[in-house]
Amino acid sequence: MSEKSGKVEFHYGFYGGMRCKYECGFSHEELELHQEVELGDRPLRTDMALVVHTKGNLFPDVFGRRLMKHNIFEYKAPGDSLSIDDFCRVLGYAYAYKSGGKTVNAIPLEEVTVSIFCYMYPREAFARLKAIGAKVSEPHPGIYCVEGTLGLTVQALLIPQLPEGFEELKILAPGAKKEDVLKVLANASKHQDQGYLENIKAVLRVSMAANPKLYEEIREESIMVDMFEKIFSKELTAMEARGHAEGKREGRREGKREGKREGALNMLFSLVNDGLLSLDAASAKAGMTLDEFKARMK
Repeated sequence: MSEKSGKVEFHYGFYGGMRCKYECGFSHEELELHQEVELGDRPLRTDMALVVHTKGNLFPDVFGRRLMKHNIFEYKAPGDSLSIDDFCRVLGYAYAYKSGGKTVNAIPLEEVTVSIFCYMYPREAFARLKAIGAKVSEPHPGIYCVEGTLGLTVQALLIPQLPEGFEELKILAPGAKKEDVLKVLANASKHQDQGYLENIKAVLRVSMAANPKLYEEIREESIMVDMFEKIFSKELTAMEARGHAEGKREGRREGKREGKREGALNMLFSLVNDGLLSLDAASAKAGMTLDEFKARMK
């Protein structure tokens, strides 16, 4: 969350969610997932590009089966509509990407796909596309294929309607479902891969900022506390270590108690700084007045 505007950085979570789904567990010889890819000499960029280097179906789900060698991913954050201009702009990204090969037709059109992820049904954009002869179909729930776009495989994905397996993207938006959050937490708590855990933390931080009340409810469940502690164990360990170091300067016995308190305060400070908890809520949890809490943060 931006400290100046208070805006939730949904793209941050989107990058983490997509890396969880399409990068972790694969080698760079199999595929590469690039973030904020610059297109051409001018500042033209799309959100992500997935390049698959090996043949065969690496992703067997209904979305993954449509992916090819070069895949352009564009993301519309919650609250943002997908207009016909947005749609054409993304097609422009794809054509610019296709034309950026080292030799003529190094990237064939038939090897390029465009996937636009959004939260609101693009009714007006689809109507305008149909008016110029494009065909829009929904072969699977939430996946809308657009045919008639000059050789490109194009699809718009309505995230709330997508089937099971896309929970990392679903929980980014305000109004996330508790069962989707629990699935993400349960799955993440089983992972040992550090790359996956770092990416899922990006998802959870954005999801918590967008759904603070939901996470307050979830944190009250003891099994969820265990999952949070496992996923964020590295951060908690570092905070506890800082707390213990502070405590040692005040005596071993008293310092141990103070160290734990410092660790808890540091966690609250971190949540506030990341935009995941309000100052009022954090000071209440710390048992301090708002002014006392602000003073300790300094």
